Amino acid sequence: MDFGHGGNLRKLAAQAGCEADELLDFSANINPLGPPEALRATISQNINRIVHYPDPNCEQLCQSIARYHDVPVEHVVVGNGSTELLYALPKILDVASALIPVPSYFDYARASELAELKVERLTLPHENKLIAETSWLSPFLRAHQIVFIGQPNNPNGALHDTKSLHALAQAYPSTFFVIDEAFADFIENYDSLASCTGNNLIVLRSMTKFYAIPGLRLGYIIAPVPIAQKLRQTIAPWSVNVLAQVVGEMCFADHDYARETRATVRRLREELSSKLSAIQGLTPYPSQVNYLLVRIDRSGWSAATLAKKILARRIAIRVCDNYAGLDERFFRVAVRTQEENRVLCDALADVLGATQPMDTNYRIMEL
Repeated sequence: MDFGHGGNLRKLAAQAGCEADELLDFSANINPLGPPEALRATISQNINRIVHYPDPNCEQLCQSIARYHDVPVEHVVVGNGSTELLYALPKILDVASALIPVPSYFDYARASELAELKVERLTLPHENKLIAETSWLSPFLRAHQIVFIGQPNNPNGALHDTKSLHALAQAYPSTFFVIDEAFADFIENYDSLASCTGNNLIVLRSMTKFYAIPGLRLGYIIAPVPIAQKLRQTIAPWSVNVLAQVVGEMCFADHDYARETRATVRRLREELSSKLSAIQGLTPYPSQVNYLLVRIDRSGWSAATLAKKILARRIAIRVCDNYAGLDERFFRVAVRTQEENRVLCDALADVLGATQPMDTNYRIMEL
């Protein structure tokens, strides 16, 4: 299978001719602060539990999630990353087709195609900064259809109006709306749709990005009870390992880490966007989260060409030409630490031959 994602460190390192830990990876959108401080201690204290099967229903973690979102625990289903749940959803819903505003996350379409649904893609206009207004979506909505909406959207980080999304779901009760809030934790004062009522509204959440634990795999869904029950019967038993479950409980209790992450990422994102804008020929799109979509506005350059030249410096970016609705000019970069962001921008400016003032002491970061 073609791996249509960022973060494939082994493959990227092989192409760069280096070890994986020598690569500066901007292709995967992970919290630049790293995991919470208590993660190592939590794993160490619970390592003896790996000799037993994990709780197949993730009951304690589900209770933590239910308290966090102020919803009944019966609505919560935990999975081995949000991807496991995303791929299960189209198979259990009474739908014949999927509507996907694009560009958007690669796996919405793949999960729908594997469920043998007819996939309809709606390309968002660039002049609208790649944001789908609800009035624009309405004419395309039908009964027995599943609609995938990134909130915020990937790859551009744009945020939709929460109240409008809820109103849209209420106006079309025979259409299922999957609201993917995988990166919503990064947004300060975000108003989640998880606690909104309705029989057709499903909220998908990831913990791997915000808490920097993609290797542990942890995500969850908040859905109407009938859908939640079907999901539990569909996903494989014991898919969430015991260490992921206890780390998940720990993460929901670490409020200081969450506050620090949101404030730090906002500052770093604004700084990175400003530096990218200063490089002649690069146009970053507005974002609310820990990544930026960037367009190359220079003739003779494609994102793939730029990525290859940057990778030779052991820096990886995410080429976005496999996103429906985007062409060869687009790439995405994660927001990393201030120093790492500086290294990226200096390298981009150098490779593009741009006029931005650069640090003459450019070096490859030692990770």
